[in-house]
Amino acid sequence: MDVRMELDGVEKPNTTVREASAPFDKLSADFILRSSDLVDFRVHKCILSQVSPIFDGMFTLPQPQSQESAGGSLDASTQASGTALPVVTVQEASEVLDIILRICYPVANPPFSQIYPLLYPLLSTAVKYAMDDILPVIRGNLRLLVDSAPLRSYCLAVHFSFTKETKAAAQAFLALPIAVIHSSNAPELKLIDASALLDLLRYHKRCSEQVLALRTNLPWRRADWVWFLCTDSGKNCPPAPKGVTMADGKCCIATMWWYEYMYTMFERLQYTPCSTSISEETHAFDKAIKAALKCHLCEKLAQQQMRAFVKELGRVVDNKVSKYMMEVDAPTNATEQPTRDAPPPFDKTTGDVILRSSDRVDFRVRKAIMSEASSVFEDMFSLPQPPTDHAESSLASANSGRPGEPSTSSTDYKDGCPVIVMQERSKVLERLLRLCYPVTKPSLDYLDLLSPVLAAAVKYAMDGIVPTIRQDLRRLAKEEPLRVYCLAIHYGFAEEAEEAARASLQLPRRMLYVSVNLNGVPELELVDGRVPLLLLDYHQRCSDALVRLKRDVPFLSQDWVWMKCDADVDDCPSAGVNIKFSEGGLLTPTKWWWDYLVAVVDILKENPSSDAIRRDTLLLDKAIKEAFACDVCGELAQQHMRIFIDRLVSYVDMKVSKVSALLPRP
Repeated sequence: MDVRMELDGVEKPNTTVREASAPFDKLSADFILRSSDLVDFRVHKCILSQVSPIFDGMFTLPQPQSQESAGGSLDASTQASGTALPVVTVQEASEVLDIILRICYPVANPPFSQIYPLLYPLLSTAVKYAMDDILPVIRGNLRLLVDSAPLRSYCLAVHFSFTKETKAAAQAFLALPIAVIHSSNAPELKLIDASALLDLLRYHKRCSEQVLALRTNLPWRRADWVWFLCTDSGKNCPPAPKGVTMADGKCCIATMWWYEYMYTMFERLQYTPCSTSISEETHAFDKAIKAALKCHLCEKLAQQQMRAFVKELGRVVDNKVSKYMMEVDAPTNATEQPTRDAPPPFDKTTGDVILRSSDRVDFRVRKAIMSEASSVFEDMFSLPQPPTDHAESSLASANSGRPGEPSTSSTDYKDGCPVIVMQERSKVLERLLRLCYPVTKPSLDYLDLLSPVLAAAVKYAMDGIVPTIRQDLRRLAKEEPLRVYCLAIHYGFAEEAEEAARASLQLPRRMLYVSVNLNGVPELELVDGRVPLLLLDYHQRCSDALVRLKRDVPFLSQDWVWMKCDADVDDCPSAGVNIKFSEGGLLTPTKWWWDYLVAVVDILKENPSSDAIRRDTLLLDKAIKEAFACDVCGELAQQHMRIFIDRLVSYVDMKVSKVSALLPRP
């Protein structure tokens, strides 16, 4: 099934009002809902009042000639088909409105095929109008989508805080290899922040680790299975190379056909840790049974017992996975503190306004400086100011209804100065003010401080100091690339985002979605679910650009010692492979150098960065040590390897620089 969901419904430009289809075209209706694409739905107030307290409240109010309501406009004078009925224009498209109303009305509900492409706007509409009785119907359709589109279902469930559907979608996602998400373009990813996506990826990885632990610890292993009892150790039924520990702690030797089945099965479970992987792996099952039928001791019971074994294995895997689910941290409340004065230079009595931090530290500042630094404060201070004993502060009026902006009240005065209550803590506010004042600029040496200072600078439109903070942000990209990347994306800083993306190549790719501690990456809350996918995709593309090194090293010279070593093969074994060199043609290098190259390329798969090569000195030491065992290579190996590594580092940097770090589209 090709599932295509549109986040915002379908809006068709139209200038002509049309009538909806039955049953929403009856003249007995007493109200008209007009969709955003100008389709009139004739409805009954009594039905809408029953399913939606929003409409119920609207209909109980006296109806004026023109009134804003229900996300649209109410026009009581509008006529439809010659009958004067009140018309409410709503924001929903006609196909969304049609489905919602059919679920509300005593008619057959629309089929799933009509609902699933519009799940997001349908759920949004039901939530918007508080239609609690029909919301379960739409949620039921979301549950039907879980198995066929687990990622999209997960995003919708998280967005609407549907706990059961979130868990169901996360479990269904286990049937997909985690790598498929790297290139996902599901539009619902915009609905969740990056931390929710990281939760899903970590859950997948954690389940994989738990399932893989069963490879060496199946508590229900029984010694009476035929593959443990078989005593035919001939070529028809050879034994496995390793023993298997039973539930009672004893070690048994299984047959090779069962051992190979288990190896194949757990290779698959590593990527898709769920019972579906077991039931769908029919090829490995058939291969095992075919091999068992060659043994006169195994053939009688193999098929029967293997079916029972596979069923039990699936049950154990599901039981193991069911014990794990994502956790949500509960917020903590701050404790009220007494007011205290800020340190110099923000304690001078010459200050004409006080900024009070959220932890109740008073900063005495000058309006002139704050107005110069911030257009938000400039607008605030340009309002007429009442006397200090005035019952109502105009600053309070100016800021009422603006959550997140500075606020005052009639009692917010100290020493004759108005007090503006800020949301920022004192250590953030102090550094923000030092960037504005003609004093020594503060150092923003760590992101836990830089992030809130940057947020405050943007919030108060302090355009003059943002470039200074961006310089510190670039400097921190190497230390904490993922956090800087998220901040840069959030604020639209393209240069910093690219720099952080390149710096993230120092990290193994798995750390970007498995080992990240959310408490250490609060900036993930600032970006949507597409952002980590773009970073993972960038990592993969950088790795792909370097894979060809195993086949072709463009800067490889035939004059290097490992390419021209003519020592006896016992003293310096050959790699047994041919490789291109820069002058053209193919040569066979020594094994010690080839082993080094293969190991480096494997590292670059996870860490596509030249820093990974410089850091891994153990590989180089091992290669040089093996080279010294050869009289021919020993003389020049160290010198030539230094040159080779310098060129390899330059090549890696060059290849990676050509890979673009894509930024999310608005």
